[in-house]
Amino acid sequence: MCNVENVSVLLIDLDNCPNQIEQLAQNLEKYARIIVCYGSQPPKISLNLALLLANPIYHKRLEFVGMQKSGKNAADFGLCFYAGRLSAQMSVEQTEYLIVSNDADLDHAVNLLIQQGCKAKRIGNKHTSESAILDLTIIDDLPQKITLIATEYRSKKSAHFKSRPAKKATLLNDIRAFCRNKFPNHEQEIFDFLEQQAYFKVEGEKIIYLTGEK
Repeated sequence: MCNVENVSVLLIDLDNCPNQIEQLAQNLEKYARIIVCYGSQPPKISLNLALLLANPIYHKRLEFVGMQKSGKNAADFGLCFYAGRLSAQMSVEQTEYLIVSNDADLDHAVNLLIQQGCKAKRIGNKHTSESAILDLTIIDDLPQKITLIATEYRSKKSAHFKSRPAKKATLLNDIRAFCRNKFPNHEQEIFDFLEQQAYFKVEGEKIIYLTGEK
């Protein structure tokens, strides 16, 4: 959970890091505020994920910000604006900022935050931040655990779609390996959940992916 004495803020450039949408539920366990900026189409999320995010959105811990006009750097300008506004509202000494974007130009915003005395850094979508590691020990509800770990697995495979298993047995083994250290012996439930969410369908022993994620 978030430490009152050390508040963390996450700012996401969704235009060039779209897979971050699947990490929101996990990241809310660590970050006090999350700002998601997009300049193109509004993000599409599953009903299950929407239910998980409803409470943080209501309490202003999570905010989606769409630019009025789309453009190459629209989301970048949104992130810069919110980084500046939050730095003026929140304690300099007690607030840390993490910007998730593949656009190195946002390093200018990071440097300005640092010049103001804030702790700040940028990571690209290909990096795995500490916040993306899901601590399931703090969650007691089994269906919620299954939802979160399935979402994390799907996000990983979306980033590496060429490595997605093509057969049922191989997919179950892949899920088992993914969950071995964090959520063992639940690969069948996760498999069933992903199938129910129309991530794939099973034809005999063959897996047909339905999402077109690349």
